[in-house]
Amino acid sequence: MEPRRFESTESQTERWELQIEKIVIGGTLNALLYCFRTSTPIFIPKPIIPFELETTPKDYSFIGLPVGVERHYVWERLYFVLSMAGLKINSLPLNNWRIEDNLLTFITENNKKITKSFDKVVYFDKELKEYKAYDWFNVLSGKKHEISVLHGDSKFVKKLLFHTPRDPRSYKGGKNVVSISYFNETEVDNFEYAPGIARLKTLEMMRSAGIRGRANGFIDRKKGTRRYYALKIEHYYREIKPKIDSLHSIDKILSMKQDKGRTWKISKSLFQQQRDST
Repeated sequence: MEPRRFESTESQTERWELQIEKIVIGGTLNALLYCFRTSTPIFIPKPIIPFELETTPKDYSFIGLPVGVERHYVWERLYFVLSMAGLKINSLPLNNWRIEDNLLTFITENNKKITKSFDKVVYFDKELKEYKAYDWFNVLSGKKHEISVLHGDSKFVKKLLFHTPRDPRSYKGGKNVVSISYFNETEVDNFEYAPGIARLKTLEMMRSAGIRGRANGFIDRKKGTRRYYALKIEHYYREIKPKIDSLHSIDKILSMKQDKGRTWKISKSLFQQQRDST
């Protein structure tokens, strides 16, 4: 994640200068967790929030979250604690930023220019030329079943996640589905991997798993043999996100010794009380 250059005049902006020993440049869960663990200030050029349906088997009870929680909640909690501890250098969003001669300079949304001097910088995240595509589908017939995940046999529609819509206006019982695919740089705009093709493969995987459309009376009422409508889904939208290679894995960061500074004290104060009261 390389800094971007910009031009600005002192008449257009305010300039503040602060000295920092070490800063981390990053926006992933890994980067935030590392800064929590080590009490290191973080500059976030762009927040890289985990996919909203991804859960984690890791133990984040030290920030008041249960095992199995969705990973975006972990990101949000760490972001909150780092902010409370004064370790989040910048507010979001940013207009621009750069690093030059051990100076981090950025312009805030309200056009203030802030300069921070540092001794060492750690670039924590690197975007790869590989992508994850999330195709969201509304299920119109075939919403009611007990399946939560299906795995495919190729990187295109590699996984199906069935979920209850969070928006009560779109929830009428049952589950919608999102497919997850993996692309390289040349495949992103390839027609063979278009949302319409993802829809057909999603339907095929659902049928193979025994998911059927909504009930439509009986073929033989005495035997209890039901008749069903065909499965029907419609494509809602596609998200494409670059894969990120972080400096350290989550497992490695969790194995690091916890600094007992501001982040730890704030978490203990806020979330230990929360656990004791439940």
